[in-house]
Amino acid sequence: MKQIQEIEHIPIQHNLRYQGQYLNRKTDLHYNTFSYYDPDIGHFTQLDTIGDINLYQYAPNGLAWIDPW
Repeated sequence: MKQIQEIEHIPIQHNLRYQGQYLNRKTDLHYNTFSYYDPDIGHFTQLDTIGDINLYQYAPNGLAWIDPW
């Protein structure tokens, strides 16, 4: 049986994130077409134009829902 060997590799850094968000590396914010999401505070930086009860939330359930905009 052959032993598994480690392969040296260089990690690839890309700006695409969960649900098609684009990471702006200068601000560390995730762009979602119409608004920016701040992963450090867990919500958007602008008010949600749809006008839900929590105007900054990503979705009621971040694992099962997506941001429609």
